[in-house]
Amino acid sequence: MVLLEALAWAGNPRPVWTIDLEKHDFRTFQTQINLTWSKQQNVVFLASGRLIIYQVNQLAEPARLSARNSSGGAGNFFLEIRVLDVRDGHLIQALRLPTDATFSTILPTRSGKLVVRTGETLRLCTQEFQTLASRTLPLESEDPIEFWQTGVSPSGGHIALVHEMATPSPMLITDEEATSEIEILDADTLKTVKKFRVSQRLSPWSAGDGFLVTADPGHVVGERRFGFLDFEGNWTALAVQGDKCNYHLSALGLRSLAARGCGRLAVLSTSGEKLFARNVASHDIVGSVRLSGRYLAMELDHQIMGSIPGANFPIMVPKPERLELYDLDTKKLLLSIAVKSKNLYYAISDNGALAVIEGSTLAVYRTEN
Repeated sequence: MVLLEALAWAGNPRPVWTIDLEKHDFRTFQTQINLTWSKQQNVVFLASGRLIIYQVNQLAEPARLSARNSSGGAGNFFLEIRVLDVRDGHLIQALRLPTDATFSTILPTRSGKLVVRTGETLRLCTQEFQTLASRTLPLESEDPIEFWQTGVSPSGGHIALVHEMATPSPMLITDEEATSEIEILDADTLKTVKKFRVSQRLSPWSAGDGFLVTADPGHVVGERRFGFLDFEGNWTALAVQGDKCNYHLSALGLRSLAARGCGRLAVLSTSGEKLFARNVASHDIVGSVRLSGRYLAMELDHQIMGSIPGANFPIMVPKPERLELYDLDTKKLLLSIAVKSKNLYYAISDNGALAVIEGSTLAVYRTEN
């Protein structure tokens, strides 16, 4: 651990502390585009002043053949978890959970609780990772494309499960070839409170409070409008007043949305009112947005040439260039951090702490309040 003098201003921010994640048995936080398991990693804050870092890793040698366990894995993959104190980075807890090569995540809910997904298992846990409830995410259809996605509402009161099943066609996936089953769970019990189905893939989507933010499930190919899918399965478009641009829309906070695209980021109320706007350069892309309390973070990317391992054709991929942190109330830029790594993972707390992972380094910054 390296403790540094706290200095955080927009032009030259310095972290309060940093740690080398490889010393905590993490691999570098890079990804391989064709390996789903290599992307299952992140950093998240808890309201209690704890910071969680997690990452899926693969055993150096294949495990002995055995039956799949309750987490969906057979011993070849595991979820590495470290819980740190936000004040100085000291280790509070270390865990290693079995998982598989598909999807793993840790999502805070409310009252200090967590949802931990490892493969086909979803668990509700305390902040010490004691299991309070669990359920499985079964894969049972005959469709070649089948998976579950998970999300938590901004208030932490509900968990959204989207079970997507599709049969690809030579050209596009049509309405008749895809189905999404949506299940809304009480975040305090994992009990189902709503369940409905739409005849289309819900991609992309995010969980709001009382709705999902997603593109029109019945959209015509080539037309993408975002709006709200309520828990009865009814979709309503969101009209952004005074703007005809086609944004990528996602839930951001309890009553706010992030609209990305067309050379800008806009923070909107759920009624479409603009709360914040930031134009970006023509060569920049807003790669991601986070909101916690009054603090808004945005990632700016450039497109660079990349490739898929084993394939002989190039593709364009986003490369993070800068991370900016704003005070949403004053619209003031608090931090601007140049990014050197090809992959960026970050989180913000409701009191303005910013955790950033680049490569194998975790750095925590604090804003001037």
